[in-house]
Amino acid sequence: MAYSNNNAWFAQPEPLLTGNPLADNPAGKGYLAWIEGFAMGGIYGITRIVPKLNLHLYGGASYILSFSAGRELFTDQSRFHGEIEDAFAGFIGGKRLNNNHEYSYSVLYGRKQFVLGNGWLIINTSMNGQERAALQINPRWAARRLFLATFRWDHLTMQAFQLRPNELPIFYSGTILNGANLEINNNDRIQIGASLLHSPRSEVKYYQPDGEVLSRKGLWVYNLRLYGNQAPGQPGLFYKAEGGYQTNSHYKMRAYAWYTQLGWNFAKTRGKPALSYRFAYFSGDNPETKAYERWDALYTGGTGEQWVQGSNMYKIVQNSNEMSHLLQLVYSPVPKLQTVTQLWSFMAPQTNNLGGNPGLSVMKSRYYGTELNLTLKYFHSRQWYFHLNTAITFPGSAIKETISGDLKSWFCLMAFVRYSL
Repeated sequence: MAYSNNNAWFAQPEPLLTGNPLADNPAGKGYLAWIEGFAMGGIYGITRIVPKLNLHLYGGASYILSFSAGRELFTDQSRFHGEIEDAFAGFIGGKRLNNNHEYSYSVLYGRKQFVLGNGWLIINTSMNGQERAALQINPRWAARRLFLATFRWDHLTMQAFQLRPNELPIFYSGTILNGANLEINNNDRIQIGASLLHSPRSEVKYYQPDGEVLSRKGLWVYNLRLYGNQAPGQPGLFYKAEGGYQTNSHYKMRAYAWYTQLGWNFAKTRGKPALSYRFAYFSGDNPETKAYERWDALYTGGTGEQWVQGSNMYKIVQNSNEMSHLLQLVYSPVPKLQTVTQLWSFMAPQTNNLGGNPGLSVMKSRYYGTELNLTLKYFHSRQWYFHLNTAITFPGSAIKETISGDLKSWFCLMAFVRYSL
């Protein structure tokens, strides 16, 4: 990947990176670029061990080498790093019954990624950057430890899991996240889900204006979601809606978040355009109330079409104390080429932003800014994939009135190529 920025951090890196342990001669005013990459190899397999029960043993292991060179967002230090990615094993079995019902079950343990729903709460179960390099290409996804038990009966899925994220050593929090997940899925046409999450141990901090420091330990998360789509190749309405509520066993917490997305797929039209609108809300903490209300984003993220909200703005605001509007058009002008055009607008529910970007801990207004984003994807073959992304982000009043200095619009350009055997 080659990645470049013009006026990164709106040309004011010092106030926006104050206290950030990753910052060491970061990018800023003017044009700067760097390259990074990774190579991963591994072995995965499955074998039947009890034929009468259709019981299988499966597992996998992989290793990643990653590097960064040039002046990136946080540092100009060149780095090269190797680390185990996947390392897991488990059992899986199932059967189709004579009454046309079928069931399956699986249990696994080890290093492996876990995704809940479409990644709104959990998808980025590993950190990249700093000593691991490859900050933007983001090659590591596997949790440090994952226990996952799954049982499926026809369209019903039940899961229980325990997750320990693979954090950077400098951010190690000792977090444990336990969860239960229930889904009803009808051939990808509609999905209904409900999840319950609990963190019995964590050193992740929540900060209050009066100096009190709370902890993620004791967090409870309640989640409901609904996804709907048309059959493959058929035009029509598609939609997503999801909501969450957070409390804590040790103090009064009342945080909530939700989003709705509506779109229309013109599958029979040339280029198969799909136009959609999404509004997302993540609560911030109101210092005048007794409860703590800032939404804990947990391990959200993924891609720019999931929960990386804005190529540049996501580096400023990461799905807490945030309201976003997204207008998106997906279009394929020729076979194998897909374009994604996004127009974003970002606001803050509260001017108190402690726990977010250090330079914006206390803001004078609520409008973060606007971003225009264009992505081109070229699926050349099963082995070769090419990706281009460019974005320009304009700071809003929340940034202009809080950060002193000559702020400029932030432009980024990224080109990425992947080869898979």
